Amino acid sequence: MTAQYWNTRDSVSVILPYFNRPATLTTAVNSVLSQTHGELILYLVDDASTDDSRCVAKGIRDRRIRHIDAPTNMGPSGARNLGLREAETALVAFMDSDDEWLPTKLETQIRKLRAIQSGGRPVSVMGCGWRYSGRDVPASRFVPGPFSRMDMLRGVAGTGTPMLLVDRCVAAPPVKFDGSFPSLEERDFVLACLANDSLLAVVPENLAIVTRGRKDHVANPELAAAAWERYLVKYSSDLHLDEGLNGWYHYRAARENLIAGNRRRAFRLAPMALKDQPLRRATHLTLGLFGRSRGFAVAQRLFPL
Repeated sequence: MTAQYWNTRDSVSVILPYFNRPATLTTAVNSVLSQTHGELILYLVDDASTDDSRCVAKGIRDRRIRHIDAPTNMGPSGARNLGLREAETALVAFMDSDDEWLPTKLETQIRKLRAIQSGGRPVSVMGCGWRYSGRDVPASRFVPGPFSRMDMLRGVAGTGTPMLLVDRCVAAPPVKFDGSFPSLEERDFVLACLANDSLLAVVPENLAIVTRGRKDHVANPELAAAAWERYLVKYSSDLHLDEGLNGWYHYRAARENLIAGNRRRAFRLAPMALKDQPLRRATHLTLGLFGRSRGFAVAQRLFPL
């Protein structure tokens, strides 16, 4: 497997798709080029932008940059997959066009990845903590792991695409994103990487600064609801092995549908959601029915799940 990748084992291909982001693109790109681990190639994937984003990208001069033009708008997953097909290194990382990395992000993750792998543990994915809306978000409540695929399905560690570093020599092939997820696709991506019983590990440091994007699950509950329902379908065989976990995914799908105003779909999902913690979840869903996101916020303060 390693033979298909070029250069040293610690070279990194960074994939950054963009669509109509001229105001934030330069900052995102510069945070990649300023990494203390400088042995990288940055793939800038223009997802058929309709403004001057491509001109902004072309105006950034660095020998490590490669430009890819999507033939049509493919969405974040499709654009990232274009970059993955071009990338020739074993290590790949991802950046979003409105986020930033701290300078030591790659160096810190690679150092820990190699340390764990040298101890005989098959880690294929690294995560890290991040800063979101001015607050620090830990990569896991159970640092340092490593974590299995079922751990990730249970949500014991969270990570978004800007926090990921993947070793394709260890991850389950093919390493690619599933375009059927309209949001929350990074969790599915990690689950796919761990399908061969490899592991995810995290570094506790906050190494990325994340903003709220157009397809963020908070900013767009309609997409989040569709994504949680997609998880129910794709991972049904796993979820049915654990009734509590199955109930949690149904609850999340019902919750997002209520926030999006899709009451009928939420009611359809509610019976399975209430099989675990019925009183608390019923309270959450009832308050969410009338108050949407504010109702759920009140419920979480009064009756935390």
